[in-house]
Amino acid sequence: NAPAIGLPHEAVYERVGNGVVVDRVTGRAWQADVPASAVTQAEAAALCEGLDLGGWGDWRLPSRLELVSLVDDTRNKPAIDPIFGDTPSEFFWSATPVPGRPGEAWYVGFAFGFVFSHDVTKPARVRCV
Repeated sequence: NAPAIGLPHEAVYERVGNGVVVDRVTGRAWQADVPASAVTQAEAAALCEGLDLGGWGDWRLPSRLELVSLVDDTRNKPAIDPIFGDTPSEFFWSATPVPGRPGEAWYVGFAFGFVFSHDVTKPARVRCV
């Protein structure tokens, strides 16, 4: 939760090492800076699995819930804490498939923080966890 709105579990982020932001509430480490181009969901998963950043080699594509946890409802374009750098106001892949809809997965739009389903063969951005 954004500190400005007074809800429990206020967001606390810290940049540690080169290119990593740690969420001090959940303990998750996030890729701070994102690749410049959009990719399919399979390519996004492969990018995360192959990532070696901040001394960690166990990066993965986040679940829908994990990715939504980064949305800051007090901001827009992008709806994310500025500690994450130049996050584009675009859609980011999650690893979560859409039930009953083969070939689709959830993604989060960081212009306003909306969640949508999308064809996994279409391009979107990636931020690894």
